[in-house]
Amino acid sequence: MDTNTNRCKICGRELNNPDDPFSEDYEGDCLQCMADCGDPDCAAKVAKINGQTEPTRISMR
Repeated sequence: MDTNTNRCKICGRELNNPDDPFSEDYEGDCLQCMADCGDPDCAAKVAKINGQTEPTRISMR
């Protein structure tokens, strides 16, 4: 079992890396993964980082 708590449990990204705005720690998962999983607050933050006014909607058909 991976005991490195400084990495995202989903993608392995280093968490809270000051050079990576997508690495903000959400209880062991990074901002990007949480946004990709559908968290609306995280999706809004990712959109803002990317210069968008609204999150990109992904259809789960």
